[in-house]
Formats: sequence, structure tokens, C-alpha cells
Amino acid sequence: MFVYLTRDTTDFARELRARFLAEGHSVYTGDALAALPAIDLFLATQDKRLAGDDFTVLDGVDPEIVMRAVEENLCAPILALEAALPALDRGTGKRVCFVTSGEAASVNWSRQTRGYGYAMSKAALSQAARICYNRLYPEGYTFRLFDPLVGRVSPRQAADAAYEILTRSRAYDPDNPSRTDEARFVLRDALGREWPW
Repeated sequence: MFVYLTRDTTDFARELRARFLAEGHSVYTGDALAALPAIDLFLATQDKRLAGDDFTVLDGVDPEIVMRAVEENLCAPILALEAALPALDRGTGKRVCFVTSGEAASVNWSRQTRGYGYAMSKAALSQAARICYNRLYPEGYTFRLFDPLVGRVSPRQAADAAYEILTRSRAYDPDNPSRTDEARFVLRDALGREWPW
């Protein structure tokens, strides 16, 4: 399998890269997407909390930090996916994954009151990923949203969980396609829990 990681700058991304390599997969990182023969699995691993993003809505929103968070956690992954689509079309896997935060991205379940820019960027990423899903699922693409639970489980544990979630079809039922989990747009974390978003 040809695996593409947008970045390998976090401990989780490095562990995930190492796990794919250990399993015998080809792993690429960087901007030279046009030179890749094919991509079977696209992983947008951007997950950045910016310095100064500790304000609440009641403190007043810092638009500069919010926009930087949006550029890092929303625009960069979506632009990378757009650039990777020709190579994904040449691949056989056609699987897309965005790294996110269930707690920050979930409008219904989030209890955090600080980190407004990060939370907004991750909630927006969920919406943008859903739009990508709506467009690409009919062409044979499958999607994952994954929360590595940074700070709650080790990067190695998160990478092992991600590997299992990314390399397996979920609840495939050929007799009842409506029960096939691949047809749903799901956010799961490193403990296997599904988050409503």
C-alpha cells in the first residue's frame, strides 16, 4: 500500500509512519505529489495548537490567532488533499483520513472553554471533510476522522489504534449496504470510541 502523510512533525505522526513502514507499506511525506505513482491512503496529520490560543469567547476572540489556526488545521489539509487527488485516483485504496480532536471538533460534546481558535478550526475541518466525503464517496473513496488523544495515550498507542482503524474496512455487510460502516462518516479516537460532531 502507498501511504502519504502530509507531515511527520508530531510524535504521533512519526510513530504512525514507523508502524506503516514496519508493516511493509511505502510511506511518503512532502510536497512532491505529482511524482508519486499512486496513493492508496492519504493522511492529513496537521494538528497544531497555537501559542496564545488560550482565550475564551468571553475574553474576546483574537481574529489573528483564529485565522492562523484555520490556515494550519483546515486550509492546509484540504489543499493537500486537493493536490493528492490525481495520485489517489491512480491508487486502489482511495482512503482519506484527517487527524482531529473529538472533544474540540464536537459541537455537541465539547466541554472545553479555552482554545477557541483550535476548536473552531477542527469543527470547520469536520464540515469540510464531510463536503469532501459527499463529493468523493460516490467515486469509491472512504473517509476517516481520527483523534489520537494527544496527552491521554502514548503516541505509540495512538499510532497502533490508527493503523487498525485505517487499514480495515468497518462493519462490511454485503447483504445490507445501509449497515456498512464505510458508508457512514465517523470520527473515532485512539480508544475506538465514536464522537458525534
